[in-house]
Amino acid sequence: MAGEDQIIKSIAERLSMTVSQARRLFTLDPFTFVINFLPLAASNTATDNFITQADSGFAIVKTAFTIASDANVLVANISDTPAYAPQVITLSDSGSGRDLSNGPVSIKTYFGTGQEPFIWCRPKVLDPNSTFTARIQNLVATAFNIRLSFHGFKIFGDVGAFKGR
Repeated sequence: MAGEDQIIKSIAERLSMTVSQARRLFTLDPFTFVINFLPLAASNTATDNFITQADSGFAIVKTAFTIASDANVLVANISDTPAYAPQVITLSDSGSGRDLSNGPVSIKTYFGTGQEPFIWCRPKVLDPNSTFTARIQNLVATAFNIRLSFHGFKIFGDVGAFKGR
């Protein structure tokens, strides 16, 4: 997982300040946001989100997903090794106004398992009071329960610095 130093460095770069300034202005607290698609209907698309609180930003450092059939029986070859995950996903950050890809990508592009989460090459820092959206398309004629988890750190401190950028 990305260390706190990497997150503080990302915040400093984002806010055009030195790392030592960012260390004085911000503290980090481990946290996980969750988005559930219960169920994602057969051959359907659904959108859901989480919202960062007004008093803190959030840095995503790793992500994981679980997938089960709508009957809550784990689907063969998915829970142990998600070799078969028939969904595509688009992630969007309202704080920056950006999508993370130019179109839907395989869910495994951004998500690993609970045992082997996808580790982001650098933290994705979200503004306070912003919405992070996941839009998933189920490509097969089977309904699934999908749970996405976004692990990282809430960023407390001078949230006004985020607004002033």
